[in-house]
Amino acid sequence: MKALNDTTLQVTLTQPNAAFLAMLAHPSLVPIDKVLVDRFADKWPRPEHIVTSGPYKLTQWVVNQRLVAERNAKYWDN
Repeated sequence: MKALNDTTLQVTLTQPNAAFLAMLAHPSLVPIDKVLVDRFADKWPRPEHIVTSGPYKLTQWVVNQRLVAERNAKYWDN
């Protein structure tokens, strides 16, 4: 991988992969908000700092045990 500029990432594969574009659509590869990472450093993924646009928001995260979410009142289809 190589950042060509502020908005372009170049990925060079070692061999063809028909599923590569589908893999890029996985939610784990969504860009994160740099402002949050800069502001909260390694604490940015805590529930009180995460910014989401989905129907639920994370309220509690106990690593390797549970995730608790509640309805997002700001979701477009609440």
